[in-house]
Amino acid sequence: MKKEYCKVISLIILVAVLICTIVYAEECSKKDALPSAAQAVVEKMYPNRELAKIEAEEESLKLYEVDFADGGSMVISAEGTVVSIETKESLQSIPSAVAESISQAVKGADIKKIEKEVIYAEIKLAELGTQKTVYEAKMNKDGREIEVKVDASGVILGIEKKDEDGD
Repeated sequence: MKKEYCKVISLIILVAVLICTIVYAEECSKKDALPSAAQAVVEKMYPNRELAKIEAEEESLKLYEVDFADGGSMVISAEGTVVSIETKESLQSIPSAVAESISQAVKGADIKKIEKEVIYAEIKLAELGTQKTVYEAKMNKDGREIEVKVDASGVILGIEKKDEDGD
């Protein structure tokens, strides 16, 4: 009888720990998880966008990645400095020089998605005088995933090829 009682108590403790973990995880995904300065900037820049999730980007620097329910994201510091904003794009919505460079970079590849990242601050959080815009296209060719990064003028910044196993 004593063994069964211990098992029941252990099970109750386990369930309580799981419930606390779930509640804590839900709390971290709410807008309240952002420091007030960062929250004010997000609300000012995107007053009508629903937040999907918030997570700390970098523990030592306390950056937060804010994912929006309609796609896209932003990275913001605890002090409210916008680091970058990422949006989903199409081949038709990007500058023609960028679209041409992406298409020429890996001819015959299927473009899976294109993302535009506008960078406002470097990781040391020195705000940039002029923002940088980088387009990132993910493609498939011959069973390999390929990622092409292009700047706003169409200059290819890098091509990364991965095998099926991610290498």
